[in-house]
Amino acid sequence: MFQKKTWILGLFLASSAGAQAAEDCLFESIEDTRQFTQVSSVQVKNEYQLSDHEAQLVVDTVNWNVSSYSGILSKEEAFMSFAQEEGYVKKYRYKSGREFYTVFYYPGDNQYGLIFPADSSLPAAEIRDGDITCVDLSSSGDIASQSAERLF
Repeated sequence: MFQKKTWILGLFLASSAGAQAAEDCLFESIEDTRQFTQVSSVQVKNEYQLSDHEAQLVVDTVNWNVSSYSGILSKEEAFMSFAQEEGYVKKYRYKSGREFYTVFYYPGDNQYGLIFPADSSLPAAEIRDGDITCVDLSSSGDIASQSAERLF
């Protein structure tokens, strides 16, 4: 549990300290069908609709969003929040063949979430108030560095 809390805290600090400018984020075009193809879309009602990896991405996404004001939520609490707030897990394929998950929900009027490479549990971008910003994880000491350019 300590490791997960440290990971979430590291991600939160990276999001506030090392995010790139939104105009530089390649994921802003994730709905552009010339660059990305939607592979799947699930409106999540419970964890059993998802693979173990996808379920963990949901928990990480909710905790990324709420950890700064309510602490780390359990898996059950995270899924309850995600399902109640119209949570979705969508998979996209970039034109190079690389796949990504967008994991987002609406805890209010706007969309919040994270975008992950399909083969990773480290986010590449965050969705906050409907705006997509790439996440530069290189500023946090023990989290591997990623950049949007290397992901494609």
